[in-house]
Amino acid sequence: MIIYGRYLELKERLEEKKKKVEFEIPSVKQTTSDINSAELVTTDIEEGTSNTKKGKRMRKRKTKAESKESTKRSDAEDSGRDSGSERSKTETIKKSKKEKEKEMLDKCRSQAAPVKFIVATGDKTIEDTKKILWTQVVSKNKTPKIKELVTLKGGDLLITPADEKTKETIKSIAEEGFGITQTGNFAPKVIIYDVDRQIAPEDLSKRIAEQNPELELSELDTKRIVPRFRTGPKEDLTVHWVCEVHPEVFRKINNRRVYLSYSLCRITEYLNITICNKCQKFGHIAAKCKSLEDTGGYCAIAGHRSETCPNKDKNRKCANCGGPYTSRHAGCSYKVSRVRLMVRNTNYGGLTSQ
Repeated sequence: MIIYGRYLELKERLEEKKKKVEFEIPSVKQTTSDINSAELVTTDIEEGTSNTKKGKRMRKRKTKAESKESTKRSDAEDSGRDSGSERSKTETIKKSKKEKEKEMLDKCRSQAAPVKFIVATGDKTIEDTKKILWTQVVSKNKTPKIKELVTLKGGDLLITPADEKTKETIKSIAEEGFGITQTGNFAPKVIIYDVDRQIAPEDLSKRIAEQNPELELSELDTKRIVPRFRTGPKEDLTVHWVCEVHPEVFRKINNRRVYLSYSLCRITEYLNITICNKCQKFGHIAAKCKSLEDTGGYCAIAGHRSETCPNKDKNRKCANCGGPYTSRHAGCSYKVSRVRLMVRNTNYGGLTSQ
């Protein structure tokens, strides 16, 4: 009985323990879920906080990137404006130089070409010829004005009087048989671009007159257009004709476009100066050059030709004016002066503008 009673007591205790366990398990589960939910909430909060911080950092980075980009754009715009202003300044300078040169050439054209006389020395020396001529001139004109006296290659003298009175004096001496002849001035030259190669030079002026009646070229005018030579690439189907023209014809066709065969050709004044390929000087060709050695057209150094110049990509130098460019550059000051001299010595027939 005692043992059975002990058994029942233990059984009751065991059942009570089971009840306690069954009662506590839900609370434990609930606590665990609560903890999990709390952890989730905490994690969400932490993640939200971290996301907020990340967002702030991203916004800061984006703001910095945008500010850098805007700075770059503004710098680029500023540099673009600066380069644009520099280009515009350079273009303005170039344009002003061209305009000034055009005005200078127009002024040279408007002036009457100087009259010159060639005095033959014959068997006399240059000094004796000067003395005899001076005596003759002073006997007719007490105050002669001679602008220039140049000794030519053959030994004769070229005289340029400075005023009308001196010119008439020398003319009167020439009529007396002193051996003085008046030289003609240069005739104006024009270049006709892109002319059909098949057009013969003797037919050129007639074709211009026939296809362009608005120019009002007479039969006499066609005879006053004299083709001298042609230029341009040898393999092309068209060439550029350089012609000497009368001042009246020059006034009619200069800076015009004319129809020739199947082409519309542009006509401008030809102001090219002959330059030697050997010595790089103006006024003669290589076949008539008296220089003993070649000169490079890129560096102005003697001893080699322009084709084999070792200084093409280095500092360039003009052989005539010493400028920082090749000897054929249009900006050569010596070439510009030669062009002006040629224009002054060209007879434009009293043209006042071009």
